[in-house]
Amino acid sequence: MRHEFESNGGDWNVERERLFRETGTVAFDLFAPKAHELLSRSARLRDLFSSCYPLIVVDEAQDTAEDQWQCVRLLSAGTQMMCLADLDQQIYDFRPGVSSDRVTHIMAALQPLRVDLAGENHRSPNSEIVAFANDVLLNTPRGAAYRGVSRMNYRANREYRDRAIRQAIGIAIQRAKEAAQGDIESLAVLATWGRGVNVISRALTGDGTNLIPHRVMIDEASVLLSSRMVAFMLEPRRPVAEELLDLADGLDLAATVFRARGGNTNLATAQRLAASAVQSRGGTSPRANGVASKLLAAVRLLRTHEFTGDPKRDWLDARNILRNAGANPFQAIAEDAEQLVAFQRGRRISAALTELWQTQGAYRNARGALDAAIAEDQLLSGGNDLRGIHVMTIHKSKGKEFDAAIIFDDPNSSPLLFTQEAAPHPRCRKLVRVGITRARHHVLMLCDMFTPTSLLQGHQL
Repeated sequence: MRHEFESNGGDWNVERERLFRETGTVAFDLFAPKAHELLSRSARLRDLFSSCYPLIVVDEAQDTAEDQWQCVRLLSAGTQMMCLADLDQQIYDFRPGVSSDRVTHIMAALQPLRVDLAGENHRSPNSEIVAFANDVLLNTPRGAAYRGVSRMNYRANREYRDRAIRQAIGIAIQRAKEAAQGDIESLAVLATWGRGVNVISRALTGDGTNLIPHRVMIDEASVLLSSRMVAFMLEPRRPVAEELLDLADGLDLAATVFRARGGNTNLATAQRLAASAVQSRGGTSPRANGVASKLLAAVRLLRTHEFTGDPKRDWLDARNILRNAGANPFQAIAEDAEQLVAFQRGRRISAALTELWQTQGAYRNARGALDAAIAEDQLLSGGNDLRGIHVMTIHKSKGKEFDAAIIFDDPNSSPLLFTQEAAPHPRCRKLVRVGITRARHHVLMLCDMFTPTSLLQGHQL
């Protein structure tokens, strides 16, 4: 919404306020300001909250933005506050209103009892993981190995890199087991960027026959929307006379994928796809060799394609037809949909598609079946089970802990040194420290052999 509005010269700040007032649509960034406004204007609201919640724990207090902090300050008049803060873990200071002075503000306004837990370590007490993390943070390498920390280098070539990622899983698990003197339950592979998460997940997925089971913890929206596009490809086609309506539906689905991804390039792609959908729905045939015409050719191919009734095989067929349509947007969507297996959604989806085939001999309303299966999976699986192998960004790992952690450093997809700040790069060091300290028993630094990060310079691992 913002991209379309600003593309036409509008002021988004004014528009999002209008949407809030007139339609009740609340942009995420308005939640804290509006909560602050309500609490500041209404003593009755403050009293109600205080009577409901005599104790409020503010976790990650160092990362509270200004409006969030003001809500805490207002409620503190009638409620006991416990603020948990660590400036060495302030990794959201890129957000507007998040200040390195926040702990100072808390101390001045609340005058709390201060309890210093900096010397406490209940996560990895039998290792030197925290010592290593602190040395990385302060740029004070001791020039000797750390108990519970190791390093593995890989060649940048994709084949070697992916093989190293897979090998690192086994190595980290084995070393964590040795340190724990028994079995372990969890391992995290951490990247600085979402692009790195994709690289890791694809390496662990392989060609599908040698999959290392794992769960990806990133925003699932674009993956699930891409999967809806594949489900659309499975559905029976409209009559030839209505093929442009079929095409319009497909283009609209593709547009939603790129909207969900965000960013100017993706949003511009979404606009073009949506515009083509409007033209197709109006009866205008797409121009030759354009993106829309490539999808139309794929739709026509599907009209004569015979599915087998085996959902796994048919899903792969539909995805490959989309991938081979000859246009970058559809190839990207097909690659996105590959990650559905990494979310471990396959079993319920397969069962739902099987039921469609058995009852009607086709995958009519495959999108509805997909949506229902995913909703059921989300309700039943729970989002807090951290057993097994998890792949995520370091930002996503904040507040979590694992038996072992692998920190992936790749200059192209997951650089540990990711900002233009001057040496010694304190923001990058803080983020790496957060990643390292997720581990209970062992952390493995997985680094590019020929472009090693300067953040680990001098460390003997």
